[in-house]
Amino acid sequence: YLSSVWRVRAVLLDKWAMEEEVTEGHPVTGHLLFLHEPLRPEYYWFEVANAAKAALMACFLGADYAASVARPSSQDPGRAPLGWQMAAVLVSVVHSHLLVDLKPYREVWYNKFALLLGYVTTWLLLVSVRLH
Repeated sequence: YLSSVWRVRAVLLDKWAMEEEVTEGHPVTGHLLFLHEPLRPEYYWFEVANAAKAALMACFLGADYAASVARPSSQDPGRAPLGWQMAAVLVSVVHSHLLVDLKPYREVWYNKFALLLGYVTTWLLLVSVRLH
């Protein structure tokens, strides 16, 4: 995502160039519409941040999975260690803060829905940490 968005960032940031893109049928940015269309132009990069958040959380929550299954221990197999779970909570909180601060989506309801999902994710992670 990052390299694709980075190559066309000049068009994505220029209001006139984007208007020309629309009239011509998106010849330069058409393959990226699913990434930047719901976002305000200055936050064309935000979907890359969403993908990075998902990848980081997957890494943190699955960090010790293979090792814990392979070796017997007192830790529940398949559960990430507490430190990694807290790192996932931190990523979720930072992402929610970005949503509150930037409001990157064009539609107000989309910003609110994304923030609600961020809060629910953080809450679920905190519940899992508490149950650890």
